[in-house]
Order: sequence, then structure tokens, then C-alpha cells
Amino acid sequence: MALQTSGQISLNDLHLEVDGTSGSQVSLNDADIRDMIDKSSGAQSSISEYYGATSGNAVRGGHLFTQDPTGNYKDSFGSNKTDDPDPTSYTFTVPADVINISVVCIGRGAKENTSYAKDGVGGHGGGGLAYKNDIDVVAGQTFTVEMNDSHSRFYRSGVCDVKGNAGVGINGGSYSGGDGGGSGGNGGSRTYSGTLYVGAGSGGAGGYDGSGGTGGAGSGLYASAGSAGSNGAAGGGGNMWTNVANSGYAGGMYGGGTAPYGRGSNGSGGAGDTDSAHGANGSAGGVGSSNTTNFPSVSETQEDIFFGAGYKGGYAPSTRVARTTMAGCVRVVWGLGSAQAFPTTDVMYRDGESIN
Repeated sequence: MALQTSGQISLNDLHLEVDGTSGSQVSLNDADIRDMIDKSSGAQSSISEYYGATSGNAVRGGHLFTQDPTGNYKDSFGSNKTDDPDPTSYTFTVPADVINISVVCIGRGAKENTSYAKDGVGGHGGGGLAYKNDIDVVAGQTFTVEMNDSHSRFYRSGVCDVKGNAGVGINGGSYSGGDGGGSGGNGGSRTYSGTLYVGAGSGGAGGYDGSGGTGGAGSGLYASAGSAGSNGAAGGGGNMWTNVANSGYAGGMYGGGTAPYGRGSNGSGGAGDTDSAHGANGSAGGVGSSNTTNFPSVSETQEDIFFGAGYKGGYAPSTRVARTTMAGCVRVVWGLGSAQAFPTTDVMYRDGESIN
């Protein structure tokens, strides 16, 4: 709670606001007291400057920024369209009564080859994830939010520069500028065996202090399974097609995406194809940080809640991972008294949380 805005105010009131013990020793030069009004050590101050001051956030909330939220790229998970999420930027303005925030950034997954070519393609890398806590802010202050082919970024000069980098080609994205995070999983490599071409699965998005799973690689006549993620999503298994004698179509399944609502379970590895006739047995990587108590239901918000999945490669089946997208996202949260902290402390979905 903030201090009163008028009337008598005492040093003891200030001490209680910073969770001190009533009646115990306190001074205006104590660090936690000074921090309420941004005073340096030894600087002159008076009790009257503390009217309305607070040691933490007086409100609780959050905002999810998504890359190209109305773009046709969502259709490409259910078809062979080549649409990509467009670069998207926003401005985040710190709400009233908020003095401390946390942020998580998930880079977009790679998507570089959706060809039907008979030699197939390798898998695509998943996006990296970065989170940062305890960002001191002032109401009305603005931050830049960017989501593009390079990164998902939350930035203000002199305050923070947090990036979950995008997957590029077969390589998973890295991360920087935060307190923790995880790199996206790499896509698998395709192989050639006689007249058959074996595609490979794509990598999963990074997790909270762990990497996304690697996509399954081509192996002989079949493709291996993707690996499980470590606090993130797993890569999809490879996938092979042999429709015509001496001519095979090859591809690989999607990686899984990661949710920006705090750390949950690891994503499972997608199964590799075990059928040399058509490849329908390959499966996509499991989603990371899946926890139904942490994120909204479909009726409450948009369809996609897992981000940064490596896109399928080549002639793979059109089945998509439920509620997963290859696009990037940035999510900002604030908790009462500045209590929020990724990966697990009061960072779940808030009722009525705003979304772009």
C-alpha cells in the first residue's frame, strides 16, 4: 500500500511501508527508505516528500505483445502457405502505481524452406527465451518492444535491453540481457539413402533456464525422434515421403513452442517416422512450460499461447501443434509489492490481462 497523501506522517510509517518492524530504529538515509523517492545516500530529504510514496507496486497486471497478431502466418501451420509473421513493434507505457516490472521475450522460430522438392530439407531452429526481473520503472515511462526476424526485444536506454533471439536456418536462437533463459533447439539434418530422401524435425523454443529440444535427424530409411526440452519445448521428429518409385518427398515436423506464463513441464520429443510408405507417423514436438493453471483458456484470449516454434520443413503433414505459433512474443508483468519474478513467482496469467 502507498503512504497517505496528506495529514501527519512519521518515520515509523515509512518504516512499516518497507516492511520494517514498528518502533525499531530507522532513518531517512536508510537505503530502503531512500529508494521510495529515489534519493542517493546522504542527500537532503524531508518527511513531506514521502506523501503517496510506495515501496512496491500498488496494482497487479500484465501485458502480452505478440508478433503480427492478425497475420496469415497462422494458416501456414495447417497448410503449405509460405507466409511469415511480419516485423512488429509496440510501445509499452508503465501504468500508474507501478514501480517495478519483470519481462520475458521469446524469439520467433526459423522458417526458411517449405519446398516440395524431393530432396527434402533440414529442420528449423526454435527461438531463444530471455527473462529479466526487478526492473525499476516510473509511471508513464516508455519502453520499446520489437519482434522481427532477428529477435524479440524489450528495451529502454540505460534501463534494460532484453532479447530472445530468433532461430536462423537450422540453428536455434540465443538470448541476452536478462537474468536467465534458454536457447532454442537446433533443427535436425536431412539425409539421402538410395532413392529415398529423409527430412528432419525442427527445434523447440527455449525454456526458462534450459534449451529447447533438438529436431529429429534423418537416419537411414527413417527419421529419429526429436529430443525433449529442458524447461522448454522439444523438437519434432523427422518425416519421410516416398510417393513415387525412385522419387521421394521428404520433410520434418514442427518443434514445440514455449509459453510466456512461467516455467512448467518440459516439452516431449516428437516421434520419428516409422513408415517408409508415407511418413504420416512423424509427430511435432511437445510444448514447453505447459501448465493449465498458469495460462488463459481459449475462451479468454487468442488461440496461440506457445511461441517460438521451429517451422516444419519440406513436404511434412499439415498437422500443427495445438495453440502453437512460430511467431515471437514479449510479456511484461507487475505484481503487488513488486513480488513478481520469472520463472515461477506470480508470473501466471492475470484475469483481464491485456493482449495485442
